[in-house]
Amino acid sequence: MDKEKVRDILSALANWKDAGTEYSKDQLFDLRHFLPEWVNSNDKYCVRNLLPCLKMIWRFASAGQKDEAQRRVVGLIDRYVFLSYKLREDPSRDDYRSMKKAVDCILESLVWLGRNVDKLKFCQNPACDTGRTYFFREHSNDKYCCTRCAEEAKELRLDQHHSELNKPPKQYKRNPEQRQRMAESAERRWARVRAMMGRTK
Repeated sequence: MDKEKVRDILSALANWKDAGTEYSKDQLFDLRHFLPEWVNSNDKYCVRNLLPCLKMIWRFASAGQKDEAQRRVVGLIDRYVFLSYKLREDPSRDDYRSMKKAVDCILESLVWLGRNVDKLKFCQNPACDTGRTYFFREHSNDKYCCTRCAEEAKELRLDQHHSELNKPPKQYKRNPEQRQRMAESAERRWARVRAMMGRTK
């Protein structure tokens, strides 16, 4: 499989069924062509079990936990290697060819993923609804899946900053005279400690 195709399929799968996710006809064709048993199969190794694992790998990698992400990729590879052996034991099953094609594709994709976990990124825009929340970064400082999310996150930070500036002044429980006495008492206490330690300041 082409590396670009592998990357697109993994990203599409990680984002599958996320809120707001929609795919073009070409993307859906790619998924169903290369992974015929992933989307609509009831097999226990199908996409329903793979998706949460992919999402978790993406989140670990995005958080800088590369070793944990790779460990989980290796766990997935072991699972599909085992399935590949099991398939070979029963080549007469009706779905043997389609399942073998899907499993081979999965294994190839996971091996490639394990070599590229440092490129996995989870969009840091908390309101991301682009369908590309799980994406492959192009540059080392990429934090957002697209320009729109970067702009939305910037607006959110500005709103939070403005709300902090517009907060009402802090309400003290004690009156100014009590607070002044407490400050003077604390200063005398620290002066005694400094004197005991032979320090002037």
